[in-house]
Amino acid sequence: MKSRTLRRVGIYGGTFDPPHIGHLLLALLAREARELDEVLLIPSAVSPFKTEERHSSVEDRLAMTELAAEENDGLHCSDIEIRAGGVSYTVDTVRRLANEYGEIELIIGDDQLAEFHKWREPETILELATVVSLPRRGVVFDREANPYVDRAVRLDAPIVELSSTAVRERVRRGLPITFWTTDSVRAYIEKRGLYR
Repeated sequence: MKSRTLRRVGIYGGTFDPPHIGHLLLALLAREARELDEVLLIPSAVSPFKTEERHSSVEDRLAMTELAAEENDGLHCSDIEIRAGGVSYTVDTVRRLANEYGEIELIIGDDQLAEFHKWREPETILELATVVSLPRRGVVFDREANPYVDRAVRLDAPIVELSSTAVRERVRRGLPITFWTTDSVRAYIEKRGLYR
């Protein structure tokens, strides 16, 4: 494992089923804007919001995320949530990583920020990490219900309307996914026969 002497790290979690160009672009934009040493892409073991959704195995999602990260300087894949097993709660991940890094920035989308008050221990997350939010179209914040909105750093970044669901649907329909994900991830999907 790489030495964890870097001072500032961004963490960007998700199911990554599969990781696509939008994930990578937003992670790199956040890294640049926040001057982070690196961004960790963290595939969830089981997302608390997607407990019924299954498309590919944990092993496949981890392998694809590793491939996507390898092609981009400053991005790395972490299996911290997969090793922990069970439902992946951000607060647990942040607690574990707080022992390894000086500063942690949690990278999420505005859609997730809008629901942040429903997350497990949002106050603890904010004590341990800076929450950095990327724009999503059509998100409306209820600041009365969610007092955490104004405690996040909101980045001015392009809105990327690309989803893993759309990538899976294209594969299912036999359509090309060139430019939707990296060549290595596309080759992995084809080799493993995923999403068909």
